[in-house]
Amino acid sequence: GQKRIYTFKNVGDGNAIPELQRRLDLLHGKKTGVWATSCAYYLSKIKASNHPPTRIDLAIVGKELYLFQFDDAPRKCHMLIKDSVMEVDREMLLILEKTKQYNLRLSLDVKGLVYTVGDFIVKIGTVFSKDSARGVVIELEYPLNIIATQKCPPLEDMIARMGPYDEEVTEIPDYTGFSGLGEEYNENHSVVQYVTVFKQMNIVATTKP
Repeated sequence: GQKRIYTFKNVGDGNAIPELQRRLDLLHGKKTGVWATSCAYYLSKIKASNHPPTRIDLAIVGKELYLFQFDDAPRKCHMLIKDSVMEVDREMLLILEKTKQYNLRLSLDVKGLVYTVGDFIVKIGTVFSKDSARGVVIELEYPLNIIATQKCPPLEDMIARMGPYDEEVTEIPDYTGFSGLGEEYNENHSVVQYVTVFKQMNIVATTKP
């Protein structure tokens, strides 16, 4: 189903998760389990060498790479590099380590609770970098609509009912310019949304390697 992933900014007093649980209780939400998502954030580099950089070196330098793992597909990863998103095997972790063309800059883990509210699946979680909490995200799914870019009034209504928010939530995520997504919603769309949210939260940003 179509998902919307966004940050919940009422985190000044550290009680964002209890506040979201309170709101879900008011919506008669039922807690159904726990969930986790991880993201490894890399920046490319050129190895020290006495030779001029190759065309491949120049192609990757300064590029960001994000590698996501979702708990419902533990044997797979989803990778975003430049404007391309793709599903890859977990061996990609070893490949990145062995080739040494990228530096691991940050490891993020999102951990939280899963609720059902009518037809909706609601995940609320805290973003951790090591042991430090960096913010809170909401992942809201409406299984009855699978088209990624189609306006979905029930989803928009549910987002509004989960509010109020400190910042306005974008109606439809901007997937413009990304390849490998497809018309039907899949985890590659989630990757684009998570990267956008992490940047909005100032957790990741493009920096020179």
